[in-house]
Amino acid sequence: MKLPDFTNFSSLNQLRAKMKAQLVEYAPTPKGAISFSEIDKLSRGELEISLDQIEIRPDGIFSFKGRAVIVHIPERDKKFHISDCDTIKWMKNSGRYERYIASERKDGLFNVRSESGKMNLIKLDVCMKCLREIKWDKRARSNQSGNLINVDKSSFSIKDFFSKYGAGYISQQPYFSSLTMPNNQYTDDWQEISKKIRQDNNFTCHKCGWKAEAPWERRQMEVHHINGVKGDNRPSNLQCLCHDCHAQQPLHSHMPNASQGKKIRSLDFYSTKKRKRRRY
Repeated sequence: MKLPDFTNFSSLNQLRAKMKAQLVEYAPTPKGAISFSEIDKLSRGELEISLDQIEIRPDGIFSFKGRAVIVHIPERDKKFHISDCDTIKWMKNSGRYERYIASERKDGLFNVRSESGKMNLIKLDVCMKCLREIKWDKRARSNQSGNLINVDKSSFSIKDFFSKYGAGYISQQPYFSSLTMPNNQYTDDWQEISKKIRQDNNFTCHKCGWKAEAPWERRQMEVHHINGVKGDNRPSNLQCLCHDCHAQQPLHSHMPNASQGKKIRSLDFYSTKKRKRRRY
């Protein structure tokens, strides 16, 4: 049954005007909100979860029900993880959804289970692959393959991590409602919007930092909708990416060269015939 639109009732609008009450859009509390018990366990580093309960934020950081967390395997891990690094991806692809412990502790101590089964608080090292994933060490250099090298582990601290990425990070309510959600189609002015975003970003990839100089190189720079909604052209939802990085974004395996992950910066790829079929 479709409910009536009460905002069209003149008597209610007159009453609201007398009360000087503003008309606001209602956003219900999302299901699966974190409980006080889970918050308490996070603060003590005792919340046991599996990989399928962990969300990946747009900045690559682990999140549990809207809160930034660090995780480790209590039985055998010598390191803790802060992002969706190659090790975590391998665990997922291998179907190894082991029990992890999620934590918001800032003292660097982690609950590790001994052979007797008793939990002890010990210090663990941060995963170097995680640091590379989020580009924590800004002084690190990239090799010819584009991988960061010479990452300084000593530059990392849990306190600085939570200060930057936010312990207790609360996900925002959905920006759009069911009534205001734009169509998942490119808007008529998308070509102009895309061109402006690329120009404003100086034709530089937000992910790998590659800058397109030549005209044919600039045709490889594209604009990515972060939330996947093609009609949502808010600046905060748009990223300037090279084709290679764009093809590796979630649910973009349909794009050419998405599986190889190789640089395809060649003039031949961008033939006139192919360019006509693509939306930048």
